[in-house]
Amino acid sequence: MNDDLISIIIPIYNVKKYLARCLDSVLQQTHPNLEIILINDGSTDGSDIICEEYKQKDPRIIVVHKENGGVSSARNLGLDIASGEWIGFVDSDDYVEPDMMNLMLSAAISSKKDISICAHTKHHPNRVSEERVFKQVPLSMDKEQAIGCVMSLDFFEGYLCTKVFRRNVIFHKECAGFDVDIHFSEDTLFVISALLESNGCCYVPKPLYHHCLRPDCATLTYNKKRLTELDAWTQIAVRLDLFSHKLATIARIRHFDAATYLMYLAAKEKDFNTIKQLKKQTKSLLLYFFTHKEIKFKHKARNALIFLFPRFSAFLWSVVKRLRRDMRKVCLMS
Repeated sequence: MNDDLISIIIPIYNVKKYLARCLDSVLQQTHPNLEIILINDGSTDGSDIICEEYKQKDPRIIVVHKENGGVSSARNLGLDIASGEWIGFVDSDDYVEPDMMNLMLSAAISSKKDISICAHTKHHPNRVSEERVFKQVPLSMDKEQAIGCVMSLDFFEGYLCTKVFRRNVIFHKECAGFDVDIHFSEDTLFVISALLESNGCCYVPKPLYHHCLRPDCATLTYNKKRLTELDAWTQIAVRLDLFSHKLATIARIRHFDAATYLMYLAAKEKDFNTIKQLKKQTKSLLLYFFTHKEIKFKHKARNALIFLFPRFSAFLWSVVKRLRRDMRKVCLMS
């Protein structure tokens, strides 16, 4: 096995409009030793044809076609195939800077860390791009520091694709791929499980990854599958209980935070039965959230309003959004 071979796993499902941009950015990497694994997850829009065309262009590309089973099943199949000492993931509607893999691998090797994390640029639909660079984050962290940064609302979040993993930390009994029954925050569960098996991570404070949010992006919409995000946070808290009480508490705070946001989304859709279920399930987490000293008052007030009055919160936010749209129109006309 080549010590510097990076396997890049790209799950693909109906992204014909964005796929060429993604693949071109990966093929332009300055790090030459790549294995690029395209998992076509039952696309019906011609994405499969584009995969085959790129396979003919570059011998580093491996293409596998499968029935649609979701992003986790596609990534798991990619892991089964991957032969690199290092493994990274790219989403097929995103793109990367040419020196991403080279800089991340160099940082991991020089710091002797098992996981490398880079900054990223978030591209919002119809909005200005936002660079997510955190200069206050240490360039080298042990796993406790790293897990804290991943779970923080201020820093990395659990984005899978801004990270490169040494093979041994993800092929482990406690990090056995992606849970196919969890459809949201499955990447955060995977990342934290890998960090628990690692010696920590290094940080490259350059926005090397471009995370592109589409108007129809799943993270911006509501459906019942979103509720599985709470299962992810339950699993994370249980795993962290054996490692750090402080981090397990933060996981339960994130669980409550996710639940209140789901209450807000459910209220917008008038799904009041789900709101009742969420309130019942998260009562035990109230104390964790509202007594934590590091959570700002504004954050506590917002979540308290949603928890107590979800319907009113949804109505209030819709009014605020409407006023913002009207103000933007006035500014453009003036």
